[in-house]
Amino acid sequence: MSMNQLRSYQDEVESRIFHFQDRFQVRVIGKISFGHFMYNIYRIVAKSNDSQRPKKDVLISGTVHGDEEAGCFSILYFLGNLADQYLDRFNFYCYPCVNPSGFETGMRVNMDYVNLNRSFKDPVEPQE
Repeated sequence: MSMNQLRSYQDEVESRIFHFQDRFQVRVIGKISFGHFMYNIYRIVAKSNDSQRPKKDVLISGTVHGDEEAGCFSILYFLGNLADQYLDRFNFYCYPCVNPSGFETGMRVNMDYVNLNRSFKDPVEPQE
């Protein structure tokens, strides 16, 4: 593959995700490989154990298009600075970066040149 790496998923995303392990449920929900490039896909669940009142579930996903990294960084900021004040009313299921190869290359598509947001009906599903 002759893609230029602009950013590091490990340094800019994974390293920040690890900081949430003591407060939230952090899980690797999938592994993606493109040749020698390997990526983990993470789900972070932010919720309190207080069951005094029913809560709404909220799904938040970011960086489906690799050149739109603001979604990923916004989710990480939200989890680190704002989520706690809403946990009495909401459970958050967060997927900060679902296109790590696109994140690293700054491309809309993944390393197979698939636009993840346009491939839902494709006969061959992308790894993500």
